[in-house]
Amino acid sequence: MSLVKTIFEQMPRRFMRDKAVGIDGVIQYDVRGEGGGTWHLVIADGTCTLGEGPATDPRLTLQISTQDWLRLIAGKQSPEALFRTRGTRVGV
Repeated sequence: MSLVKTIFEQMPRRFMRDKAVGIDGVIQYDVRGEGGGTWHLVIADGTCTLGEGPATDPRLTLQISTQDWLRLIAGKQSPEALFRTRGTRVGV
């Protein structure tokens, strides 16, 4: 199993429902490169559910390389810097 997939599988367990009060939405992650894939998170009613593959109607889509995703998760790269300098694409 890839490190990227392991990280995604842990996201629902690490979800901080108190930080998401009143937030509902679907976020799709397209992680490109070796070990990448497509996942989506559904945040609704204080819960977070992970789905593998593309979402039907995501509110936000993040396209990022595997290397940049791992750097972002590790805190070695800011989202703002990735967006400005690395060609990371966000669709709303």
